[in-house]
Formats: sequence, structure tokens, C-alpha cells
Amino acid sequence: KRVKWLVVLLTIGLVAGPVGVRGLPKEIARWKLAAATEAHLDSDAARAETLLAEVLQTDPTDASTLLLRGRWRMEGPTKDRDYVGAAEDFTQVLKLHPREVNLSMLRATAFQHVQRHDEAIEDADTFVAAIENVASSSNESWMQDMLRFVGIEWSDRRTNFMAHARNARAYAKAVANRDLDAALKDANAAIEALKVVAPSELPSVLDTRGFIYYRLGDHQTALDDLNAAVATIESPLVDDWPQFARKSSRDSPDPRTVRMLLLKEKESIAVIRYHRMLVHEALGHTADADADRKRVVELGFEPNEQLF
Repeated sequence: KRVKWLVVLLTIGLVAGPVGVRGLPKEIARWKLAAATEAHLDSDAARAETLLAEVLQTDPTDASTLLLRGRWRMEGPTKDRDYVGAAEDFTQVLKLHPREVNLSMLRATAFQHVQRHDEAIEDADTFVAAIENVASSSNESWMQDMLRFVGIEWSDRRTNFMAHARNARAYAKAVANRDLDAALKDANAAIEALKVVAPSELPSVLDTRGFIYYRLGDHQTALDDLNAAVATIESPLVDDWPQFARKSSRDSPDPRTVRMLLLKEKESIAVIRYHRMLVHEALGHTADADADRKRVVELGFEPNEQLF
């Protein structure tokens, strides 16, 4: 019997041993990803970065980890952001998965922050072209079925995607301060589309168009758009953490996640307020410009050209 059991144990060892050895690095990577997520939620950017780097040492072609690191590098407090590193991560992911053109808009944002405007606009063009071509892609029928299952008509969703793609391209050109007539055309088209399919999403596009008008020197028209954007997007909840937490905790029970949502919402308001501040300054509205500047600072941001 002992010989029999020894044979059984050796057989199990020969099978399970190599499997365990092969599986161990992946299991360790999962542990490190979990620890990195905790560090990110705790706003410990340095530890999260170290842990993700260790995961990528095991597999440098792990696209999901590269994408996660790229996104995290653009989040959190402004002082912790690494837009150069984020652009490098997104570039690597796109090399591994060139059809994932939606990543081009993330990379465009990173490029904008490091003054690589030609590349940002090129990425925005790529994204718009991808949405335009989706009608002839093999994925459209799958997307139609998926969206219809949750009660969304694909025609409306495609219109929404295209509106935001054109808005992103318009914004890239506005930040670069070039080709502003084409940017205005994109912004106008995005606004007209969203009025029909998603009016609640208009503030960001009104901000884009207002900023374009500011660049063009049409300050009063810019102010009209930015006033409308501020009136829609400002919310007393961003200044009331208990209420904001109660409202958001149904979707995100972890208060750390809710705080990140709050930071993103504050940043959206700060950007629009900063743009309106520039317009008020151009119009000589000193008191109004000071009020917007004060609000940007209250929200936790610096009113400078890196705020966009």
C-alpha cells in the first residue's frame, strides 16, 4: 500500500508541481494588482506605481496593467500626475492592440498636457474616423444587440459617440489654438446632436465652444456659452461631502472611490470656471474674473493654462 500511495503522490506532484510553478507568477501578479488598487485608492501614487512596475516586470506586454497605469498616471492630485508616462503606456497598449482606437483619446489628453499638440490632434482625428467607420464594421450588429438589450437604440448611441468624438477633436484644436474654424464646426455639430440624444451632457461641449470663441476673440458669445455651462454643471453637492457621499455611495460604496468621483466632478467645474475667468478678464469684468478665480482655488486647482 505504501508503494501504491507513493506512486499516487509522485504522480500528483509531477502534474501539480509544474502547474503550480506556472500559475504562481500570475497569482503573485494578482496580489500585487490588488495591493496597487488599495494604494491608488489611498492616494499613495508612489506605492501604486511601484507595484504595477513589479507586475509588468513579470509580463511587459500585459496590456490591461499598462492601460491601468496610464489611467492612474492622469488621475489624483495634480502634483502626482505623469502625463509623459501615461502617453508612453497608451502608446504601448496601442502597439499591442492597434484596433483599440478608443485609447487614442486618452493618449490625446496626455499629449495635450505635454504640449504635443500635433499628436493630440492626430489621435483625435483617428478617433473620429473610427466612429465614422463603425457603420461598416463587423461589430455594429453586436453593438446594436447589446445596446437594445439595455433599452438603448444604437442610432442614438452612435450619435452620442460621434458628438463626443467631435467635441474631443474640437477641444484638442482649441487647446492648441489652431484650426479654430474647423474646431467650431465640430463643436456646433456636437451641440446640435446632444440637444436631441443627451441634453444633460451639453456642459462640456458648451465649454469647448465657449473656449473656441474666446480663442477667436468673440468674448461675449464665449461668455454666453460658458455661463450656460456653469449654470448646468455647478452643484452645491460638491461642497457638501456628507450629501455627495450619500448620493454616490449607492454606485460606489467605498468612500475612497467616492472621493475620487468628487475630485473629477470638482475638476470639471474648475475647468469651466477657469475658462470663464479668462473671458471675464478679456471683457474687463474684474470682479467676476476674481470670483471665478476664487472658485477654482476653492475647488482645489490652480487657475493656469495646465487646467483643461
